[in-house]
Amino acid sequence: MKTNYPGPPPACAYRVVAGLAALLILAAAAVPPIQQPADYNIWADQRQFLGIPHIGDVLTNLAFLWVGIVGLRALWEGQCQCAIRGERLAWLLFFTGIILTGFGSAYYHWEPNNFRLVWDRVPMALAFMALFSAVLIERINHTLGLRLLPVLIALAWASVGYWYWTYLQGQDNLAPYLLVQLGPMILIPIILLLFPARYDRGGDYVIALAIYLSAVAAEHLDEPIFQLTGQFISGHNLKHLLAAFAAYWLMRMLQKRKPIESESPMPESVATS
Repeated sequence: MKTNYPGPPPACAYRVVAGLAALLILAAAAVPPIQQPADYNIWADQRQFLGIPHIGDVLTNLAFLWVGIVGLRALWEGQCQCAIRGERLAWLLFFTGIILTGFGSAYYHWEPNNFRLVWDRVPMALAFMALFSAVLIERINHTLGLRLLPVLIALAWASVGYWYWTYLQGQDNLAPYLLVQLGPMILIPIILLLFPARYDRGGDYVIALAIYLSAVAAEHLDEPIFQLTGQFISGHNLKHLLAAFAAYWLMRMLQKRKPIESESPMPESVATS
C-alpha cells in the first residue's frame, strides 16, 4: 500500500493558520487580565466516603489514568497507526499528559486550592499542546510540528506558571492559559478543513472536540447537574468522565485509522517511526 501525501493545500492555507494564530496570541496579550472567579475552588460535590473528600471529583480521575495507560500501551505495542516521522512522540506526550492529569486533578480535588490547581492545569496544558503538535505533524509539516513541540510544551508550563505568579502578585491573569486551551480548539478544525488528510477517520478529531466541549459545559453546570441527578453525579464529575472519553476517542482513532491509499509516491517526510 502506498501512503497518500496529498497535493499542496490552498495557497491561502498557511497564511490563514499563521494569521489566526498570531491574532490569538495578540488578543491574549492585549485583553485586560482575566481573573479566576473567587469561588472557583468550591465544587458541588462535597461528599466524603472512606476518608476520601470530594469523592466524586477525586475518583472520576481514574478515567484519565485508564485512558492514558491504555493509550501508551497501544503506542508501545504498535496498535496505533503512526506512519509520519515524529508523530508517535507527540502522541506519547499526549497520553502521558492524560495520565498526569489523572494524578494532578485527584491531588487538586482532594483539597482544592490554587497551589494544588497548578498541578491539575499543567498536565492538561501539556496534553493540549502535544495534541496540537500531532495535528501539525500530520496535516501541515512533520518538521514544523516536531520543531514546535518543545516550544509548545514550554508554553504549556509557562502559561500555568504565569497565572500562578500573577495570582501571588494579587491580580491573577488566566489569559495565557486560556490561549493554550482555546487556541488548539480553534486552530485544529481550521487545519483539518484547509490541509489534506493523510489518514482516514479525520472526523474523529471533530467528534473528540465536541465531546470535550460538552465536558466544559458540564463543568459550568456543576451544581445544577448535581441537583438534577439527586446529588448522584455533579457537573464536574461528569466533566472528568467526558474529557477522558474525548481522549479515549482519539486513542480509538489512532487504532482504527488507515493511511489513505494513492498512487502518489511517498515523500521523504513520511516514514514509519
